[in-house]
Amino acid sequence: MLVFISDIHLTDGTAFPSYLPARAFGEVFFDHLVSILRRRSRVKELNLVLLGDFFDLIRTKDWWTIREGQWKPKRVTPFVTSQRLTFVIVY
Repeated sequence: MLVFISDIHLTDGTAFPSYLPARAFGEVFFDHLVSILRRRSRVKELNLVLLGDFFDLIRTKDWWTIREGQWKPKRVTPFVTSQRLTFVIVY
């Protein structure tokens, strides 16, 4: 079975709330997927394809700060910041 999922925009919640809480995947999406698989005994393999903007690493205060009433960029290391954000979103 091939399942595509796209544009979930999971964030760390510091600048904007996620459109969908990360726990929704365990409580709704994956539980529903498991129930489908149980009813379809012929399915031997599941491929889950995560398409664009699954983890939204842009909408966070890690990149920006508010100074003088305006958003200003922070000086950060992109790879380290992206890695940390992904960890925060997943866990």
